[in-house]
Amino acid sequence: MELWDTHCHLNDPSFAGRTDEILVRAQTVGVCKIVVPAYDMASIRRTWALASDYPATVLPAIGLHPWFIGDEQQWDGLSREIQRPECRAVGEIGVDGYAGSPPKALQMWWFERQLELAVELKLPALIHCRRAFPELLRVLKRFRGAAGLILHAFAGSPELARQLVRLGAYISFAGALTLDNARKALAVALVVPEDRLLLETDAPSIGLNHVPAPEVEPAHLLRIAQRLAQVRGCGVADIARISTENARRVFGGS
Repeated sequence: MELWDTHCHLNDPSFAGRTDEILVRAQTVGVCKIVVPAYDMASIRRTWALASDYPATVLPAIGLHPWFIGDEQQWDGLSREIQRPECRAVGEIGVDGYAGSPPKALQMWWFERQLELAVELKLPALIHCRRAFPELLRVLKRFRGAAGLILHAFAGSPELARQLVRLGAYISFAGALTLDNARKALAVALVVPEDRLLLETDAPSIGLNHVPAPEVEPAHLLRIAQRLAQVRGCGVADIARISTENARRVFGGS
C-alpha cells in the first residue's frame, strides 16, 4: 500500500535534525512521496535542500503563503525560484481573511500572480484559504479547468466543496477529519468524488485526535486514510489507491 502526503512542511525548523527518522517512520506505513511546500523566502532554501538530500521522496513546491507576502519587488526573485525545473508545484499560496493577515488587496495580487505562473508552467497549485472563500471562488473561476488546483486542508462546507470540484479543484483532507467534533469535515468527505480526493498531514500545523499539531509527521497520514475509509464505507487500501492515483496524476511521477 502506497500513500502520498501532498502537503507537509518538512522544511519547518522544528523538524531539523530529525528528517531521517521521520522518513523511516513514514516509509514503514507506506508513505512514499511527500510534497513539501515553501511558505516564505527562508523556507524556500530549506525546501531545495530537502529535495536535494531526499530526491526519491521529497517533491518541492515553491510559493509564498499569504501571511508572509512582501512588497511587489520580491516577485522577480520568487518567480525565478518557481521556474526552476525541479519545482513540482506552486505553493503554499492563497488568501486568508483572519484578523492580522496582510491587506486583502495585497494578498490577492500575490495569489493571482502565483496562480498565473502555475498555469503558464503547467504546475499544480497548493491553495490555502480561510474566511475568504468568496474571493477564492472569484479567482478560481478565471482558472476553471487548470491542472491541479488543490484546496489544502479544506475547511469549507459540502456545497462549497461541490462548487470547487465543478471548477476542477481537488479537495485534500488532513488531521481535522479525525477529530471528535469534525462534523463539517465528515460531511465534505462524503461528497468529494473519488477522482478529486487527496490526503495530507500539513505537519506540523494541524493535529489529529489525541495528537497535538507539533507532534504530527507524515507517518500519521495512515490514520487520516483510515478515518476517511471509515467515513466513506470502504477499505483503507481503496483510499490509498484512489488518493495515490490522484496524486500521481496531479504531481506526475510513479
